Amino acid sequence: MKRTLSLLALLALVLSLAACGAKETPAPAEEDGQNPVMNFIGRYQCDRCSVFVEAEGSENAKFTFSWGSSAWENSEWTMSGKFDEATLTVEYADGRRADLTYGDDGKLAKEDVIYENGTGRVVFSEGEALSLTWEDDKEHAADGMVFTWLPVEDWPEIDSMANPWHEATEAEALEACANLFQIPSDAADVEWYVMDAIADVSPLTEARFTLGDGHSCCTRAQQDPPAGEDADISGMYYEWKAENTDLENWNVPAKVYRTQDGEMTVDLCTWYDAERGTAYSLSVIAADLDGFDIRAVAEAMYREQ
Repeated sequence: MKRTLSLLALLALVLSLAACGAKETPAPAEEDGQNPVMNFIGRYQCDRCSVFVEAEGSENAKFTFSWGSSAWENSEWTMSGKFDEATLTVEYADGRRADLTYGDDGKLAKEDVIYENGTGRVVFSEGEALSLTWEDDKEHAADGMVFTWLPVEDWPEIDSMANPWHEATEAEALEACANLFQIPSDAADVEWYVMDAIADVSPLTEARFTLGDGHSCCTRAQQDPPAGEDADISGMYYEWKAENTDLENWNVPAKVYRTQDGEMTVDLCTWYDAERGTAYSLSVIAADLDGFDIRAVAEAMYREQ
């Protein structure tokens, strides 16, 4: 009997100690109120497009995408929305695109609002390196692009000037891109520009000129583009219908495009020289391009090594 009572007493003591231990176990920490987007803020880069991510309020994210479309022009998209921690996704319905034009002093001279209230989503990835993708319902401007987070020390290269393009000579353009194109022999009013290298992305070169028939052209080249043979360095934001072709002088496949922008016709030719590891583009915008052969112009731009 005494033994039984002793065992019961011991059991009661064990349960009592267990109960005390339970009381001393700390309660789960409460949320500190920090916006979870703080884990993803900063600058991300893909080719010539960058995006700055900010935390807004207690649960929203704000994005500013910036894409240089020409030597003195830049397109900027802004949007914001609630961050879903479960899917790492931000859905937005306030998308805004504006085309910015800079003066010779590098300061903003003109802003044209292209659209507002656009919809889409931004999705983050927490792999070995932070990254994000942008799905734009309005223009599909970044389809297939993956933006990678940049360390802070690389930011000044981007932020040091409002417009990263600067005027250059042909020799400076050749230094930035050894596999540069040549300007057609009948071209006049030639202007050269170089966009500074960003992080590990090679410089982008651009030339503007007027052909003998009066058409104004813009052509670009970039060595070792991040997107490789799929790179589109034209900076043209349209819904295209592509036609596959070949450039005989270059001995490479190419794509030609045509679309309408109001009363203006837009032609574009893009090609990638795998042997040289260089992407090229040639674009023309004019009121009338009937009979214009952009492929022939691109072929005339082949430069012997």
